[in-house]
Amino acid sequence: MGAFSPDKLQWGPAPDVLAAGAQLAVVEGDPTKPGSYTMRLKMPAGYKIAPHHHARREHVTVRLSSAFLRATEDLCSQPVIHSIAALA
Repeated sequence: MGAFSPDKLQWGPAPDVLAAGAQLAVVEGDPTKPGSYTMRLKMPAGYKIAPHHHARREHVTVRLSSAFLRATEDLCSQPVIHSIAALA
């Protein structure tokens, strides 16, 4: 495991399951094969990701320049909004 600077990663458009505008870079592993993998995601201000689930474990890192809102919900409860603030 190492440190990965955003300018050293190969960025490309995010998969079609996400709305246009996001960029994605695979840091380690292969999302198309079994096993763990890590990705970085860049999104423009106001970007929204539709509710979805993950069939297997994945690690995604997001560089924050403002707040990131994340909603969680299970089948028996109402959505809960989590706000993650950018570090100064």
